Amino acid sequence: VPWLDRLAGLGSMVDVNVRKLDKRGVRGRQLDAVLAGERRNGLDSKDDSATVAALWNGRVLRFIAVFIDEILKSPDVSAVSPSAAARAAYEATLERHHTRLMRAAARTLLANMPDAAALFETKLGYDAADFNTTLRADFADLTHALTPLLYKLDHLLAANSGGLNSL
Repeated sequence: VPWLDRLAGLGSMVDVNVRKLDKRGVRGRQLDAVLAGERRNGLDSKDDSATVAALWNGRVLRFIAVFIDEILKSPDVSAVSPSAAARAAYEATLERHHTRLMRAAARTLLANMPDAAALFETKLGYDAADFNTTLRADFADLTHALTPLLYKLDHLLAANSGGLNSL
């Protein structure tokens, strides 16, 4: 997912977990069957499990959804603070799952986000002048697509992860 890499390297985090899912044979199979099998075999909390991979990808996707929602709260591009939006998204999603060292590193990374124009134009390929048209519509479409996916993933993990379902 190339544009995820443009958001602080999130694509590489997702890719690591997609490789774990592939290693566990998820491709071409129902995720719920794989997760249930891991739970039955006591593998659901292992770092290289499909369960943990799905859990972390869900957490990253939830971060993205909250980040976009925070961006969309701004009335126009001049009011957008990607750093503030990323910090709010991090605090609402990933922070509680990180160690103190990871939280400090994440806060430093998020504080150094590019400004809105650079994020939209250089990183994501949108003209900042299109904030209230194309960009806003695309971001809203993305969060609308993520919502049912995250809902389904949350329920799959709740049913099959032995308590690891905290997205």
